[in-house]
Amino acid sequence: MHELPPDASFRIKRARPLHALDVESLSLLYLPILGYKGLGLYLSLNGLSSLEEEMPLSSLLKELGASRGEFLSLLSPLEGLSLVRTYQKGSLFEIRLFPPSSPRDFLKNPILGGNLVLSGGKERARKARDHFLPPSLEEGMREISEDYRAAFLKDAPLSYDPSLGDIPSDRPHVRAPFDEPRFFSALKESLPESDPSLFSEEERKNLGRTMALYALDEETLARLLPSATILRNPKGRKIDFKRLGDLALEERSFLAEGRRRRERRAIPGKGDVAEELRAMESLSPVDYLSRLQGGTRPASADVRLVDRISREMGLPFPVINALVNYLVLHYEGKISAPLAEKIAGTLLRNHIETAMDAIDFLNASKGSGRKARPARGQEESKEEAPSKEEAPREEEAEMSDEELMHLLGMKE
Repeated sequence: MHELPPDASFRIKRARPLHALDVESLSLLYLPILGYKGLGLYLSLNGLSSLEEEMPLSSLLKELGASRGEFLSLLSPLEGLSLVRTYQKGSLFEIRLFPPSSPRDFLKNPILGGNLVLSGGKERARKARDHFLPPSLEEGMREISEDYRAAFLKDAPLSYDPSLGDIPSDRPHVRAPFDEPRFFSALKESLPESDPSLFSEEERKNLGRTMALYALDEETLARLLPSATILRNPKGRKIDFKRLGDLALEERSFLAEGRRRRERRAIPGKGDVAEELRAMESLSPVDYLSRLQGGTRPASADVRLVDRISREMGLPFPVINALVNYLVLHYEGKISAPLAEKIAGTLLRNHIETAMDAIDFLNASKGSGRKARPARGQEESKEEAPSKEEAPREEEAEMSDEELMHLLGMKE
């Protein structure tokens, strides 16, 4: 996810106009992966490219009818599928749109075709493939078409300039970084006799694609590979990629959970903003609470609170995570249930749907609000604070709407 400066401006260009086959590919192959909002952003940007003008971020968002958070969260998958590339020079951002892969190239690509299966299922992928198959000939039909020589017989020989074909590809490849030295170094531990030269170039490419498709790292792929490899087989046929894919699917949920629990989080709000936003968008509220606590199990009261906000209020997970981050950062690590529910209601009524929009809204509201008053039971003068035994629990204290808004520092 990109970090945009306040004075960001955008320029939108496209590699070429979309053709009829492009539209069918987008509808049948890309839609199950991107969803209607992602595909809608792509088509909207394609339309804006005809304006050929630079526009500030606020104007772009107005044209798209989207918030900053929605725009960036939908742009990321388009970049991942190489439908879009984003470039930056200072505060100027250039978005370049590329046409979709042809149906043949899409379905032959393990990453693109594999994502279609993961998103829409095998039956959905088969129907999409069948749609693009050429019609079969009726039995007994034979071709009687003229060949080139018969149609274009000329006395003078053809004169051709090969430089006419020097046109760059109209779309970039899907990028899937694969660190081969790191992978084969890890593979030595579980398969000591292995060596890069034992595997064909195509096998090595497919290993990288498998790693990207199933969101594995090099070490995990190296751990799974021996169970799907027969080294005595001929070069090019040593790896059973179907077996490797099955193993990777089994590993995915366990690996994702393990990663979340191993992540350490020192101070909410510090460090890489983009990384934190990605965590808010991808983790469940319980996992995000665990992340904020350095991987430990959240308190039962906090788990019940986020579950109630999710089930009863219908607030999206990324917005709940942004709310939790805000409370922990601004209220000394405490999560007050009445305060959290009040803010959640405010976010819901303002139609906040992404983590970035929630952070922008909360920070803007905090900055424009009034200074928080002392909590009830305390005077503005420095009187002796009650002991811990006498202090009421924050979750149990009843607060009026006005006091909650004072604590939050904003008005509805």
